[in-house]
Amino acid sequence: MSLITLKFFIFLCVTLIAYYTVPKKAQWMILLSGSLIFYAYASPKYLIFLFASAISAFVCAKLIQTKKSKAYLVLAVVINIGILFVLKYTGFFFEIINSLSGAGLKYVRFLLPLGISFYTFMVISYVVDVYRGDIEAEGNFLKFLLFVSYFPQITEGPINRFSHTAPMLYAEHDFDFDRCKNAGYRILLGLFKKVVIAGRFGVYVDRVFDNINGYGGLTLLVAVVFYAIQIYADFSGCMDMVMGISALFGVDMDENFDKPFFSKSVAEFWRRWHITLGTWVKDYIYNPVFKSSFCRNVKSFVKKTPLKKKATNIIAAIALMCVWLFTGTWHGAAMHYVLYGVYYGVIIIFSLFMSNVYKTWHKKLPINWNSKGYHVFEMIRTLLIVTVGFLIFRANNMGEVFYVLKTVFTKFSLSFASLSEAILPFTEDNTALSYGVVAFIAAFAMFLAEILEYNNITFFKRHKHFCAAFLIVFTLLFGVFGESGFLYAAY
Repeated sequence: MSLITLKFFIFLCVTLIAYYTVPKKAQWMILLSGSLIFYAYASPKYLIFLFASAISAFVCAKLIQTKKSKAYLVLAVVINIGILFVLKYTGFFFEIINSLSGAGLKYVRFLLPLGISFYTFMVISYVVDVYRGDIEAEGNFLKFLLFVSYFPQITEGPINRFSHTAPMLYAEHDFDFDRCKNAGYRILLGLFKKVVIAGRFGVYVDRVFDNINGYGGLTLLVAVVFYAIQIYADFSGCMDMVMGISALFGVDMDENFDKPFFSKSVAEFWRRWHITLGTWVKDYIYNPVFKSSFCRNVKSFVKKTPLKKKATNIIAAIALMCVWLFTGTWHGAAMHYVLYGVYYGVIIIFSLFMSNVYKTWHKKLPINWNSKGYHVFEMIRTLLIVTVGFLIFRANNMGEVFYVLKTVFTKFSLSFASLSEAILPFTEDNTALSYGVVAFIAAFAMFLAEILEYNNITFFKRHKHFCAAFLIVFTLLFGVFGESGFLYAAY
C-alpha cells in the first residue's frame, strides 16, 4: 500500500479516527493493529519474518538483561542478519559463484519482505543498546512489536532508536489541531516532491537508462543529474510524508535529511543525507571496528614503523572501509552497489589522509577560504563527486557505469543535434514538453525554499497558507499518481 494512493489515505483516516476515539490507554494498540494490517496488506507471509525478528530480539534482550551474557547478543545478531542475508543476498552470491566457476548452480530467488533492511537495523540496535546498558529491555512483547512494525517508518525509515521513539509510541496523546495542521503541511510538501518532482524527472531518467546505448554524452549527463534530483525529491519527500503522518499520532521521529546539496565536502554530504543510517553505522559498525582488538593490534604494529604518525588514520581508514562496504552492499545485492561503497570509502579515506596537506594549503595559498565564492566552489565540487556516486547507484550493472562515464567524456557535445536529443526523452511517446517545464519549476521551488532556509530567511514559514495552496494546486494539476512506490523502499 503506497503512501500516495487513495487506499492509504482511507486507511490513515480510519486509523486516526480510531486512535483519538478509543481510551488513551489503548491508543498504542490501535497503532499496533494498524501497523500489522498495513504490513499484512503487502503480503501476509511477510509477517513471518517480521515476527521472527521481533521475537528473537525481544527474547534475547530479556536474557541479556537477566543473564548478562554476550552469547545472547551474538545469537540475536546472527538470527536477524542471517534472515536478511538469506533473503537478500543468496542470489547475489550464487551468481558470483556461477560466473567464476561456470558451475551453473540453481538457487531460489526470494521476494524481499517489506522494510526488512530497516527493521533489522532497528532490532539489532535495540539488542546492542540493552547489552551496553543504555536502555532497559521492554517487558511487553506487543509494545515492542509496535516499535518494530510502526507503519509510517517501516518501508523507508528513518531508522529509529528505541530510546527515542518507544516512549512516544506508548504515551497517551490528546488531539492537537495545530500539530495536525503542521503535519498536514509537511505531508503536502512530501507529496509534492514525490509526485511532481520525482515523478516527472523519473520519466526522463527511466527512458534514458532503459536505452543508454541510444543517447549521446549530453543526454546521459543530464539523465544522471536528473536522477540526483529525482532520488532526493523521492526520498526526502517520503521522509516528509512519514514525519507528517507520524506527527498526526503525536510521534516525532528523527530527521533524515538536512539540505545535503549545500554540503562543502563528501563527508558532510553523508552527515546530511540519510542521517539515521549514518548515525547507525557510526555507532554499530565504525566505533566497534575502530575500538576492536584487531585495530588496536594494527595500531601498535604501525607505531613501530615509519608510518607511526599515521597510525590513528590507518585504523580509521579500516573502520571507514568496513562502513562503506557494508553501506554499499546493504543497498543492494549487486557488484555496482559494492563499487558504490568502495567509491565513497576511497574518497573519504583519501580526504582523511590529506587533511594535513589541506591545512598547509590553507596557510600558504592566497585564497579567502571563508568567502562565499569559495564555499560555492566547495558545494559544486561536492555535487560533481556525489553525482558520479548517483550514477553508480542508478546503473543496472557495472558495465553501464563505465559506459556512461566513457560516453560523457568522449561523445559530449553542445551542438543543436545534441541539445535536441537531450530534450527528446521528455517528448517521446507523445509526452508533452510541459513535463520538463513543470519539473523544472517544481524543482526550482524546492531548492529555493532550501536556499532561503539555509540563509535563515523564513519566507516560506511565514507564508504557510500561501505555500500550502501552491502545493495543493500544483500537485493536483501536475502530479504523477499511481501505485508506484518510493525508490528507497526497494533497499
